[in-house]
Amino acid sequence: MTPVWAARLAYLEEKLRKFPGDGLIAHARQQISETCRAFAEKPPGIYRLNVPTGGGKTLSSLRYALAHAKQFGKKRLILTSPLLSILEQNAAVIRAFVGDDRLILEHHSNVVIESEDEQADYKRLTERWDSDIILTSLVQFLNACYAAPNSAARRFHALTNAVLIFDEIQSLPK
Repeated sequence: MTPVWAARLAYLEEKLRKFPGDGLIAHARQQISETCRAFAEKPPGIYRLNVPTGGGKTLSSLRYALAHAKQFGKKRLILTSPLLSILEQNAAVIRAFVGDDRLILEHHSNVVIESEDEQADYKRLTERWDSDIILTSLVQFLNACYAAPNSAARRFHALTNAVLIFDEIQSLPK
């Protein structure tokens, strides 16, 4: 069990308990979230979550990922989206519900780093993906798997023993 996952999961669970539980939509979101939490106990594999927009996929997926990482001693979480607008929106939610920005690396083309020192740190982090939680675009993920430059291939190691969440995967052409 990785201690970072237990602490982050406890933080998330506490924030989720504060959500209002009244109303049909709130009840449906709560059921989806509870199902994802229970499903995290299943062995590692490939699973799908089909939930309509507004159904709480981001938090339910995060809850699953944290619980699964804790249960199975995973090294990191990698959450990816093919659309930058969705990725940026999800990143804001995930940051709020993880509660520790030091664990999170956001890696996509819209990230702006202003100081030179921070740019050097960011470059190092994006070359290796050694952070606990990676929020990235599908382009960056596929570069890690298939791109020719060594800098992208250095990220490939991060995929081992990781929980991978692909958001909006149905939007990709078959």
